[in-house]
Amino acid sequence: MKKSYAVITGASSGIGMAFARQLAAEGYRLVLVARREDRLQELAQELQKKGTESIVISADLSQKEACYHLMQQIEKLPVGILINDAGFGDCGSFLETDADKEMQMIDVNVKAMHLLMKLMLRRMEKQEGGYILNVASSAGLLPAGPYMATYYATKAYIASLTRAVALELKQRGSRVYVGALCPGPVNTEFNAVANVEFALAGITPEYCVRYALKQMKRRKVVIVPTLTLKAVTTCGRFIPQKVLIAITAHQQKKSSEQRIYHKMEEIKIGSHVGMAGKEMFLASVKEAESYGANVLMLYTGAPQNTRRKEIKDLNIEAGWAYAKQAGIREIVVHAPYIINLANTVKPETFELAVQFLEKEIRRTAAMRSHILVLHPGSALDAGAEAGIAQTVRGLNMVLDENEDEVFIALETMAGKGSEIGRTFEEIKAIYDGVNKKERLRVCFDTCHVNDAGYDLVHDYDGVFKRFDQVIGLDQIAVFHINDSLNPLGAHKDRHANIGKGTIGFEPLYRLVHDPRFVEIPKILETPWLCAEGETKKTIPPYKEEIAQLLAK
Repeated sequence: MKKSYAVITGASSGIGMAFARQLAAEGYRLVLVARREDRLQELAQELQKKGTESIVISADLSQKEACYHLMQQIEKLPVGILINDAGFGDCGSFLETDADKEMQMIDVNVKAMHLLMKLMLRRMEKQEGGYILNVASSAGLLPAGPYMATYYATKAYIASLTRAVALELKQRGSRVYVGALCPGPVNTEFNAVANVEFALAGITPEYCVRYALKQMKRRKVVIVPTLTLKAVTTCGRFIPQKVLIAITAHQQKKSSEQRIYHKMEEIKIGSHVGMAGKEMFLASVKEAESYGANVLMLYTGAPQNTRRKEIKDLNIEAGWAYAKQAGIREIVVHAPYIINLANTVKPETFELAVQFLEKEIRRTAAMRSHILVLHPGSALDAGAEAGIAQTVRGLNMVLDENEDEVFIALETMAGKGSEIGRTFEEIKAIYDGVNKKERLRVCFDTCHVNDAGYDLVHDYDGVFKRFDQVIGLDQIAVFHINDSLNPLGAHKDRHANIGKGTIGFEPLYRLVHDPRFVEIPKILETPWLCAEGETKKTIPPYKEEIAQLLAK
């Protein structure tokens, strides 16, 4: 354990919470600061189980006295890092937005950041070293942000102040680092608080934080995660300010309106599609469009073997160009069945699984997907405990060396044979052993959970309550929507068409329309159908099943 502390404001959620977990993993002791003490205590307890000492300080940093009091409370602690993350935003016309809320925004985003940086900087100068990272936004690097005017102005203040102070410190030969983290959209609760949706896809707070800390240690003053945002902020220098402001205004107004008029028609639903022939990914998108889908899932090659086309041959650019026209904004990739990280019997099988998973993550990133669905594996004769340990080992080997913005979504399994992942607790056990657990998510398969013994028909709320208690509903990255041919707890894994199995239509319809899951992709993997008088299954059911599930 490092002797120094990292002080993190805004630690109760989002980027601040991600900083806490990452710095804890690096061995820092923590001072967790935010208004919501209950959340801070939960986080502190989580980190305590992993051996991290945390001090919880509940404070409303919009009050100047609270900032001074915070510094007094930590006066005798050896502080090596300050993460100035406390802040929030709002979206709407300046004429209509709440003035009191905007004054509070200025108090937190500007005044608290300014005061804490100044007080900590003086202290770090005396101790001859330390890091101060102010969390700004890419908004602070743009000239203005109509419809988020106050928020953009506060972030511009942070970026400007940080750059100026950094130069002053450099010129005096100071050993103290001051930098500004300027991300674009990040998938946190910020959007809900700010009443905004963004056109650009958000990055995960975990990726944002890992990138920020890496650049901070390199003493980069302005840190902008992702090449897309770097391009946006760089190109902005060469676009006339009036034009750039007008573009931003249009986007913010559009985003605000989208938030206000959010409808259930925005349910993300699609199916597994193929990828073959000359058109490859373009063909996949066209197939999804024919079903009335707005998301899709595919394999990057045959699921039963290792034969793969080169990434350059997948026709990705043409596919995405068509996808945007077709209203498809997200895709899910499924890892091949040949990956079995749980195998402890054959070392060559395990090694193949590790190597191929590494390649599939890179291919998933190249496909511009953030979700790679993975079967946890089969333990064979070694037993579930040994299989879980081996899966953890394999995931650590892969993820510890990989920085792609891709989640591994562990699929809930039916428990056929020696498969692991048949209970929520088994999936949680994998989470517990993985170093970069922030890179894990869950694929919730309705057929599999039914066959594993979870009763969606008679205890829908109870099943999801149990999942939330064990893993957390926020960990579900994708649903597989399938009926089951088997009775509850059969452990057999045989999919049925929607409404034609033992789960039935109503629980599946309820899940698709559940407001908690409206933003989560829902993928159909139901069996193809036979034409009348034929025995070969040649007719995809997805257009009709999607329409049924979306019907009012």
